[in-house]
Amino acid sequence: MSNERLHETIADVAYLAGAHRHYSRDSRRDIQTYITWAREFESARIVVNGDEQYPLPAGGTDNYMTAVEAFTEAKLAEAGNTDEQRALEPFGGPR
Repeated sequence: MSNERLHETIADVAYLAGAHRHYSRDSRRDIQTYITWAREFESARIVVNGDEQYPLPAGGTDNYMTAVEAFTEAKLAEAGNTDEQRALEPFGGPR
């Protein structure tokens, strides 16, 4: 995988995580998590008849943007630490 492709995916994953207000109170850990997720996402890329496709968490494949959004949302749900999840916890979750 090229550095440019990986950098774009890291940026998209980090942007989407920020849009969901994901944070663990340890920015270095969060950044490393986004890099790991981006590498995992890019390693799953497949090329069919010259067309790049990415697996979706629920099955099947789709284009880059749809797949990176679904992948990141699934990873965020696993990781927790988003405002949406903290809102479901008593008193806004652990501090």
